[in-house]
Amino acid sequence: MAYLLLFTWCFLAASLVPVSSEPYYMALVGTEKTLLLPLLVAVSGNILGGLTTFLLGRQGKKILDQQRTAHQEKRFARADRLITRWGSVAMLVSWVPFLGDLVVGLGGAWGLPLGPSLFWMSIGKLGRYLVLGLLVLSLF
Repeated sequence: MAYLLLFTWCFLAASLVPVSSEPYYMALVGTEKTLLLPLLVAVSGNILGGLTTFLLGRQGKKILDQQRTAHQEKRFARADRLITRWGSVAMLVSWVPFLGDLVVGLGGAWGLPLGPSLFWMSIGKLGRYLVLGLLVLSLF
């Protein structure tokens, strides 16, 4: 049950739902005293959540443009510059809270190719969870 909850939490954290998966992931790594299974579950959930955000961005570009608020404009402009400059490699920042989700959604809306985008997104997400898991194991 703990791993199903971890998967769900990580999936939601990679979507536009404002939740953080790191505390639960780190607690699970700390209590289980293992890295591999929590890492695989967290990364899988987070990648699928990111893929969902990417595909929703691809389908919802008009909605995104219409519902953007003035408060979101600064983040949007930063993400737009990042995507325009780096293309699919910009998906590496998918692990960054809030900005990463926006970059992934915009990557889909801008029509970035799915394969390379998913590759770079996976690298970013794997890196974050790997570093956090290793940090927890080194402390306990």
